[in-house]
Amino acid sequence: MSFNYLKQSWETLARTDAMWAVLSDDEKKGGRWNPAEFFETGRKDVHNILERLDHWKIPVHRGRALDFGCGLGRLTNALASHFKSADGVDISSEMISRATELHRASTNLRFIHNPHRDLSQLADNSYDFLVSLITLQHMPERISLGYLREFPRILSSGGVAYFQVSSFPDAANPAGRAKLQRDRDLTTPLYRAVRKMVAPRPPRMESHYCRLSRICSLLEQANTRIIAVLPDEAFVGPLVSHVVIFRKP
Repeated sequence: MSFNYLKQSWETLARTDAMWAVLSDDEKKGGRWNPAEFFETGRKDVHNILERLDHWKIPVHRGRALDFGCGLGRLTNALASHFKSADGVDISSEMISRATELHRASTNLRFIHNPHRDLSQLADNSYDFLVSLITLQHMPERISLGYLREFPRILSSGGVAYFQVSSFPDAANPAGRAKLQRDRDLTTPLYRAVRKMVAPRPPRMESHYCRLSRICSLLEQANTRIIAVLPDEAFVGPLVSHVVIFRKP
């Protein structure tokens, strides 16, 4: 998957079925998400995250928060109830446009379109808290690592990041085993390159994984303190999911 294909796919998904693209419940596909129920899931997620951090006695300054991969602001809107201000950033201009309209009455929210491979438009030491759920799993490892490399930079001193990422195929899942086999097959890159030239794929949602060893190495090089790496029991599918929590010194 190229970066341009990633952008194109999410613009298309945002135009066709934005809420389902953000939260892909099969029963809600085709515009069947009720907006109130959709945003209530975000409030529950943010409540559970902050409650978990409080339970573990991980202090989080309630100044400025960032929702990476915000989509329609499902988490951003909830963060704004717990922090002085909250920003949402997303690769899709359509998602940002819709999020801005949906939350136009809120005064402590801001939505930022970021069509870049990095977060260079966000200033150093800007955020006290960063959260990202069901976002990094939709981009190849080389792209997700590029964004992860930026997380420590944009966090303020003492800032905390809480993000979810798919970390490897689940060998107990048939689709996971098939993906693992494809990734190990030395002919797969050649096949994908030829397929791309002969029959370009229409924009779609894809699932990828990013190895925990690479994530931890990156965060250690940035001199962050990795607080926890936990199995994400809420995620069920062909890829094993984890939550990573770290603090910037």
